[in-house]
Amino acid sequence: MEESKEQVGNAIEAQTVTPRKMYELAVTQEERFIGRIGAFVKDGHADIWYSFMPAVQGKGFATEAVEAFLPELGDGLTLEIECDPRNELSRKLGLRLGFKEMGRVEKVEFCKGEWVDSLVMQRVIPKAEMEER
Repeated sequence: MEESKEQVGNAIEAQTVTPRKMYELAVTQEERFIGRIGAFVKDGHADIWYSFMPAVQGKGFATEAVEAFLPELGDGLTLEIECDPRNELSRKLGLRLGFKEMGRVEKVEFCKGEWVDSLVMQRVIPKAEMEER
């Protein structure tokens, strides 16, 4: 609970930083929380994250939310997603959104009693692509 309160406080504070570097958004359906998306933007690079409740996974909500969110970050960015390679839904979402698999980093995070690898995916949004929207 304390960690959650700290994260919410950091997200609220980040709204006022110019230029904005951190985004954290709740995704709702019919006024119920179903997931979250966010990004940390710095020096032409954006680390993207998303996490959705198991009951709504595989139904297109994450794709819709991330597709709507990415243009708000600006143009000329290299976007990057890191996910557990065992998370096939997350990997497929990245591919649907035009991300390319760049490689795998071993033992990145200790989670739930084991070391977890990370699949790195990237996509570049050139200025021309953003101007077409």
